[in-house]
Amino acid sequence: MSKVLAVLEQRDGKLRKVSFEVVTAARRLGDADAVVCDTADREACAATISERAKSGGYRAVVFGATATGRDLAPRVAAKLGVGVAADLTQVSADGDAILVTPPVHA
Repeated sequence: MSKVLAVLEQRDGKLRKVSFEVVTAARRLGDADAVVCDTADREACAATISERAKSGGYRAVVFGATATGRDLAPRVAAKLGVGVAADLTQVSADGDAILVTPPVHA
């Protein structure tokens, strides 16, 4: 099973509810590890997360669909040289493939 990195969010020293959703999504993709960035400096956070992702050999990095996640995900992706699949309603693994479902707009 592949390793997946879940990026958790906190406010006032407590995990935000979205962090539990992020862990659940990450566990659907493989063995999940988690990281919480303690600084408000988004560029420093992105650097820390991307270094952790590189050194840990993670298959994917999962962020919450929040203002923080939407800010960090493209920064981390740029540092890793990979793309971003954003605002997904579902993620799953099928062998080596990661399957994602975006929202449907009528």
